[in-house]
Amino acid sequence: MTIFGGRVEDVRRFLMEERLADHWEPKVRAPCGLTIGAFAPTAIRVELGVKERKPSQAAGAQAV
Repeated sequence: MTIFGGRVEDVRRFLMEERLADHWEPKVRAPCGLTIGAFAPTAIRVELGVKERKPSQAAGAQAV
């Protein structure tokens, strides 16, 4: 989300169609670009927001 500047449509296209929009440019304008230090807080917030399912709850899981 950071590199896309919060534009959900750009993220959706990148993930679903595996391509960038025509004339797309990164929204990060810092002199060094997107550094690991700048990206880490965003990645942590995303990771903490992910609710993982137990294998028995996963869609299509069948008891053996």
